Amino acid sequence: MPLPSQSARPIARHQNMYRRSRKKRRRRSWAVGVLVVVFVVVIVAVIRLWPETGEAGSGSAAGEPDLLARRGETQGPLGTDRRQLSPTEPEQAGRVGDTDEAGAAPPPSPPREERASRDPGIEMGGDVPGEAFDVDREAGQAGPSPSPGEIVPTPPDIPEAKQRSAPPTDAGRRALARAQAGLDLVARNEPVQARRLLTRALETGALGSADATTVRRALTELNERLVFSPEIVKDDPFALAYTIQSGDALSMVPRKMGVQTDWRFIARVNRIPDPRRIRPGQRIKLITGPFHAVIDKSDYRLDLYLGEGSDRVYVRSFPVGLGEYNSTPEGRFRVRPDSRLKDPEWVNPRTGRRYRSGDPDNPIGEHWIGLVGDEPRLADVVGYGIHGTIEPDSIGRQSSMGCVRLLPEDIEIIWEVLLDPVSTVTIRP
Repeated sequence: MPLPSQSARPIARHQNMYRRSRKKRRRRSWAVGVLVVVFVVVIVAVIRLWPETGEAGSGSAAGEPDLLARRGETQGPLGTDRRQLSPTEPEQAGRVGDTDEAGAAPPPSPPREERASRDPGIEMGGDVPGEAFDVDREAGQAGPSPSPGEIVPTPPDIPEAKQRSAPPTDAGRRALARAQAGLDLVARNEPVQARRLLTRALETGALGSADATTVRRALTELNERLVFSPEIVKDDPFALAYTIQSGDALSMVPRKMGVQTDWRFIARVNRIPDPRRIRPGQRIKLITGPFHAVIDKSDYRLDLYLGEGSDRVYVRSFPVGLGEYNSTPEGRFRVRPDSRLKDPEWVNPRTGRRYRSGDPDNPIGEHWIGLVGDEPRLADVVGYGIHGTIEPDSIGRQSSMGCVRLLPEDIEIIWEVLLDPVSTVTIRP
């Protein structure tokens, strides 16, 4: 009798088990193959459909690609990086829009290469359709005005959603065009015309805050030359030359020449360290004046202007402190006659404490300019003025009893240029 291990029954059982395992492996291989094919088909479909659905994280509500995100450049204020937007891209509030008054889209912008060759400077919005405003004519240059909707400067701190939802404004279009023309004139070394156009752009109030800051900065740099230096630039209507005569005193020159500026400011402009040591034949520069101030309470800023009416030009800005609890009155004021005081005495109306002349603890500093209302409704508004401070940290805050205060070095300039009774001070909310 054969041993159990030599029987044919175990051999047959092992053979059956081997055949069943092979069948299972074949089924698993087939299933894996089917899954691989399905996965490849899905990937190919996604890749082919990708351009139609847009890139991840971009696109408008209607499935349109996000042009702002795909431009690859960000736009800063005037004078920084530039970006060309298509006519379908709206801009931020107060800037050039993408439609005219009738709601029609403007013509397409010229290619980037054409714009670069035509205008190497800072690109701005164009003129308003249907109006006869010509920036080049305003600047004294022959040539076509910019195309409508050509460029939209977009400060980087404005949210993208706000940029694309803001309505267009014609005033913003004109202001940007004038600012562009003014900056181009700066580059061409035509400071007098540049100052005029930049001031007009700024006074519209239609520039965005970033662009307005850039324009103020450009004007401040221009006036370091036009106003605060001895140089007399050709065709400057606010500067004239004077030759010191025998017997002249600097304090007598402004009245003699009919200019509305203080002799101390003339000494400042001409770099005269000692006004008593002028000599016959010495040629000096006179600024004709008058100067005026506009105080913006919301920005804690005093803007200084030179000249009258539509001919006036911006000079520079100064930070200010204002009255606590919004107590600084608003409206149009004039410099009160005989109120410009240097190193004055002052009595605190709340405590009754008297500060003598020369007291370093005098809160109003060393300069005082009294104000009087220039409107009937301000007839009873008295006791307010512009002065210095011994608390520089109070600038940019509501800390005074209602007066406007400036830093010591700033109030010295303001005190020299605001004269009674010709200079006005307008305080706005």
